[in-house]
Amino acid sequence: MILFAIVFGLAVGTLTSAFAWEAPGPFKINAIYMSNSTNYHFRIYSDTPSWHCSGGPTAGGAWSYIDEDDDGAAGKIKTLQLAYAMGKTVHLYTEGVAHPSGQIYCRIVEFIIN
Repeated sequence: MILFAIVFGLAVGTLTSAFAWEAPGPFKINAIYMSNSTNYHFRIYSDTPSWHCSGGPTAGGAWSYIDEDDDGAAGKIKTLQLAYAMGKTVHLYTEGVAHPSGQIYCRIVEFIIN
């Protein structure tokens, strides 16, 4: 019974975190910004949609990021750079991450390129 409770708890926890993901809608990347590894390392910008996650940055265009230490970061970054260069449409799945200042920033969890 205890094993069932642990497995059920893990499954519900996993599903709950999946519901926190957001999908801002398809867009073409209009800018890429690269920074150091502790400052939202790789960022993509778009004009529309006007947000990438609830409460995320919108000044100067909506943007979301991949940090250098995120799982699969190198492959994700290369793929998004290629999508930008080829003018492809991107469908993002993001999650809001709170900064100590209280600002929310949008971390790219996964994406689809068309």
